Amino acid sequence: MSKRLARALLGLAAVSACAPQSAQQSPVVAPSPSVAPTPNATATARPPNRSDDLLLIRAAQKLRLVSAKTGDQLREWPDGILVDEAKAVYVAVPLAGATKVARIDLATGQELRAITFDGHYVLRYLYDGPGGLSPNGRWLTLVDPNVCQQSFGSAPPPTPQPCVSRYTILDTALDRQPRRVELQGNLWIEAISTDGRSLYLRENLPPQQPSDQHLRIYDLERRTLVPGDVPTAGGAPPTYTYGHTGPEVFSPDGKVRYTLYPFSGDVSAPMVHVLDLDGRSVRRITLPTWSFTPNEEASAWTQLLSLDGATLYAVNGMIGAFIAIDTATNTIRRATKLDSKAANEDGFVAALLRWFFPIAEAKRFIRGAAQLSPDGRTIYALADTGIVVVDAETFALTRRLGAACQALPCSRDELRFDGLALSGDGARLYAVSDLFLKVAILDTTSGASLGELRMADYPVIVGIEQP
Repeated sequence: MSKRLARALLGLAAVSACAPQSAQQSPVVAPSPSVAPTPNATATARPPNRSDDLLLIRAAQKLRLVSAKTGDQLREWPDGILVDEAKAVYVAVPLAGATKVARIDLATGQELRAITFDGHYVLRYLYDGPGGLSPNGRWLTLVDPNVCQQSFGSAPPPTPQPCVSRYTILDTALDRQPRRVELQGNLWIEAISTDGRSLYLRENLPPQQPSDQHLRIYDLERRTLVPGDVPTAGGAPPTYTYGHTGPEVFSPDGKVRYTLYPFSGDVSAPMVHVLDLDGRSVRRITLPTWSFTPNEEASAWTQLLSLDGATLYAVNGMIGAFIAIDTATNTIRRATKLDSKAANEDGFVAALLRWFFPIAEAKRFIRGAAQLSPDGRTIYALADTGIVVVDAETFALTRRLGAACQALPCSRDELRFDGLALSGDGARLYAVSDLFLKVAILDTTSGASLGELRMADYPVIVGIEQP
């Protein structure tokens, strides 16, 4: 009998032997690293984590530099679009009847350049934070958030006003006034081409209460909305989709954008949209039907691009889907379904303990669901519980991380993570838990815990700096 099992049985016996209590002592929660703990003569100092990394964290509409060793917050900046390998950030600041866009140096906090123009415009919020840059970083798109009188999907007002979509396109040198676009209808910006000629828009129809979406092109040189949908390669019918998941991925030359949709609209299968930004055409790659899930697991889809850009990985560790796509031919090279469910080694006892200590399982908001090692050989992916480690070439499951309870009783939520980040040398994996507001630090070689960070807000790790 394992020590864990013995402890569990002893605890269960104690529960059975004791009379019911009217009150139960609340667990002690460690103070947030941003708040100085109150001195306590009986408290034991928590040892520092075994990591010297500095984490750039997005939380509560701020960017924060946090020490992985101590959890101390070292710096803070306004949230925005990170550029130049996270050395600078573009921010949009609302003013009275105007908008100021500035590029700020993160090391010094100084404003490197800025421009102010009339109107209220904001940065587009993408999957994991503000966005809107062209792939080459030359163009920055902003949107007027007031398009229609009511929110998406709600009933139209008694006397609806026409929806109007307004955008500004800035040269990131910030040395000239922006180009402005105003269109009748409910249209969202999807992307802008590297040459600054093509603005891709998602048109929502009917505007006041949309049920269909169409991909359109606005020609910035001719200042006209090109008639019809973006042409689909191979003569396939236009693809109407709702809400891609995971980050958008660009080819190394910035000319192609890949987005993954868990629902393809006309087929019960996920699909990858391949948008040729300069060529003004789109192609879709339908993933295997066995990889379709209508449940919460659909949010765990993400994309990873190999170092040479030759392979696009479509990954959903929660359902065990690992798919390799050849980017030269836009065809599936390999697809594997793994058993990503971790077995519970305590079986009956753990189930019995969960019956005695019921804890509701929380919904998850997944982002950063998978990471590719710096050498391109290993994929780390969020599973239903813990993290699966998969060989990127063979898709063989090599091991699991963080999938076992450190102490009983525990709920499955304690083994569930909502985001991953990998250090630049691939040696440390950071796993975020929104429910428990913590970040677990794992050694990727041994799987050992290197400590954990307690957070005050829901964190998204957007950069890791090694000393």
